[in-house]
Amino acid sequence: MMMSPLQQLAEMCGVLTSFEDVFGRRQNASEESLLAVLHALGVEIGSLDDVPQLLEHRRLSQLEQIIEPVIVSWEGNGLRFDLTLPLRSSANAAECTIEWEDQSRRCDCPARVEDCIDLTPLAQCLSPCGRFVSRRLELPIQLPYGYHRLTLEVAGAPSSEALIISAPNRAYTGNASRRDWGCFLPLYALKSERNWGAGDFTDLKNLAKWMSNRGGSVLGTLPMLAAFLDQPYEPSPYAPCSRLAWNEFYVDVADVPELADSPRASELMHSSAVIDPAFQLRGSSWVDYRHVMALKRRVLEILADEFFEQKPAQRFAQFEQFIKQHRHIDDYAAYRATYERRKEPWQNWPGRLRGGTLTADDYDEQNKRYHLYAQWIATTQLESLADSAGGGLYLDLPLGVRPDGYDVWRWRDCYANGASAGSPPELMWTNGQNWGFPPLHPQKIREDGYRHVRDYLSHHLRLARLLRIDHVMQLHRLYWIPDNMEAGQGVYVRYRPDEFYALLCLESHRCQTVLIGENLGTVSPAVNEAMERHNIRQMYVVQYETASVSAAAESGSAAVSSSKRKNEGDDVATVSPSVLRHVPAGSLASLNTHDMPMFAAWWRGEDITMRQKIGLISQDQVQDERDDLESKKERLTNWLHEQGWLKAHASADEVSILTAILAYLAASDAGVVLVNLEDLWLETEPQNIPGTGHELPNWRRKGSEAFETFANDPYVQQTLREIDMLRKKQ
Repeated sequence: MMMSPLQQLAEMCGVLTSFEDVFGRRQNASEESLLAVLHALGVEIGSLDDVPQLLEHRRLSQLEQIIEPVIVSWEGNGLRFDLTLPLRSSANAAECTIEWEDQSRRCDCPARVEDCIDLTPLAQCLSPCGRFVSRRLELPIQLPYGYHRLTLEVAGAPSSEALIISAPNRAYTGNASRRDWGCFLPLYALKSERNWGAGDFTDLKNLAKWMSNRGGSVLGTLPMLAAFLDQPYEPSPYAPCSRLAWNEFYVDVADVPELADSPRASELMHSSAVIDPAFQLRGSSWVDYRHVMALKRRVLEILADEFFEQKPAQRFAQFEQFIKQHRHIDDYAAYRATYERRKEPWQNWPGRLRGGTLTADDYDEQNKRYHLYAQWIATTQLESLADSAGGGLYLDLPLGVRPDGYDVWRWRDCYANGASAGSPPELMWTNGQNWGFPPLHPQKIREDGYRHVRDYLSHHLRLARLLRIDHVMQLHRLYWIPDNMEAGQGVYVRYRPDEFYALLCLESHRCQTVLIGENLGTVSPAVNEAMERHNIRQMYVVQYETASVSAAAESGSAAVSSSKRKNEGDDVATVSPSVLRHVPAGSLASLNTHDMPMFAAWWRGEDITMRQKIGLISQDQVQDERDDLESKKERLTNWLHEQGWLKAHASADEVSILTAILAYLAASDAGVVLVNLEDLWLETEPQNIPGTGHELPNWRRKGSEAFETFANDPYVQQTLREIDMLRKKQ
């Protein structure tokens, strides 16, 4: 069918005019959605009458670009890219200069390059400004891994520049034969007899050592990035104010070196002003972020003031080295101090401040120094944790940041204004999800040379032994929901996957970090194929697998969710719904994720009641859901019996089923098996219910068992012992 001019413009701008949903149905984007997303991309459309002219202008702009702003060179084996020029230009007069990333070398190609490039015309295009021809250039040059700069000079055309990403084809592998296992627990939920009402870095270090003593080598938790915890208030670890700074909320104040030399801070620490509220906060079942942060800040402010007044030689030299190594921290601290003075989003600041220019008169220097000091302490404590025994950290790189946060303020051109990222209706979240943060602008980040993306990626890779890429489909396309529209009215926008994968492969090798892609939800076969090609490990989640198999059996669609693995030869339509899919070799395997019900709640069907209560399913659907669950449980139980994971005469109670599934995962070819500790004491309350906000206590529930209790629990210890034995068994 012939596309309309609006659809042609959308496709030219990388906006998909239709997509196939998780149920295999074709969803066509509405005219209103296309217009709104084009606006978010910066295309100024007053009315549909403007579309033909904008379409022609877009075509001409692409022709006049000459070369793309980013070029990928895999394995450093030469360059291959397209060159578009007016037909009247003489391509034989082209000159190429490549400057190495470290500026140690400049490579000048010959002034006449016909002997080292393929100048075969690819296509001709007629525009109002004449004819253009595209040619393929191939430069047989060996490039070291890194980010290099290409400058192209062609007679009769303006100079052009491009970023060259020279990267290995596959991400860092690590020890591919290792069969690791580890534990997962949100840090804020980690109760202990020593913290101030929420887990801190010392608690996490103690958990890491305890796990390591039992054979575990991977410790997973939720993002620990900088957050607004007063006014504004946003406790979600997936809505940070920056992906370039850590959250001082998790600092163990008692472990700050300056405390020993500060009578004022020590006196406050041992006074009823701290001891009494800390005791009350520790005893609560819910994390009170505001009060915990306010309590810690009182002590940290004293330590920061004295530190900058006294400037102790050795420690201050270490601080100055930290500032040099983290080039955004000074700017971040000034932004936070300005926000605290103005008490309003940066979108409401005066023009100069809103535009990114701050002076010392715009904020209180004391507050800026607090944020500098707090970031230094948080970073050093987290580094100490990562280096400690058992501290193989499994971190999570969230998909986005708050629109009023530091990153969007400083790199606003890299983010789209007027839309939010989310997901369409799917198996578990039937209304779709709006995640509330602006998506990266696909073209602007390329023009920026992916500098912002590289910065927040390396911020995580410095500390993570394994890094999970949240919603890995974002590397290919992302679901944009225009402002003031429902989640089901969104459309997909394309990105440049080759360029993203090149960044990931290069940076993972530089930091020796294994990458994992969160490939749950609506996943095309191309995503899984690319992950396999570039050694991005996939996830295997039992609860999602059972949901996917049920949906596939019901619909007969081979495109359902992550259960379709084209590169493994599995076809959802032909897999028996009574059998769990084989755990892919090298994958990260678990029972659930932080966005799913706890195992006990899932097994008992309590999540069905919750989803009905918040409107994700209707009352009429509840019984169907319960019938499906009972059928699913029966099939799974029978399969566990057949496979020998559940003894023939063993009770099929939830503890036995839990133990059997964990054993199945532990004996599998998974690269890492991650155990959600809360499942081991049959917790039922979720940590988060996607698609909801502050109306529910998301991200606030503490674990019902304190570290000192579950660390000595016989079932917990026995289960981890069996997992360790199965993981070590070849």
